[in-house]
Amino acid sequence: MRNILPDTFHGVKVHTTDFCGHPPWMENSISYINPFGNFTKSDSNNSVLISLFNQHRQFYQSYQPVFTDGSKSLNHVGCAFFTNGHIISYKLHSFTSVFSSEITAVYFALKYIDEHEIRKSILYTDSMSLLESLRSSSTRNPLIKEVRLL
Repeated sequence: MRNILPDTFHGVKVHTTDFCGHPPWMENSISYINPFGNFTKSDSNNSVLISLFNQHRQFYQSYQPVFTDGSKSLNHVGCAFFTNGHIISYKLHSFTSVFSSEITAVYFALKYIDEHEIRKSILYTDSMSLLESLRSSSTRNPLIKEVRLL
């Protein structure tokens, strides 16, 4: 009878894989401020919403604002963020969902904040579903998990 495995495992290459992703205790907790929580877009006067936003910006004036957005049309999908007078935009694959474009915009904005060592920033998004997904501990979306790690 012939041995299939060698008597010693010297020289055997072991390949590791990260099948679990990041452990839950490594993920950041997410919270957000929604100054418009008591208002609906259709029932609110634009001047009231603008005034609310201006009050919010006044309160957080020492924070650098970063605005994100993702969008999808018939043949195009993209995302962008705006900060400090600069628009940084990305073209995404046409199969990308609106939700994925929104989270991708936030991902790139957070990478920018990190790379430019902006210590006091405030991120603005119009995607409530994105905010709820970021706050949820049960999401399986890999993009959401990546954003939590930033």
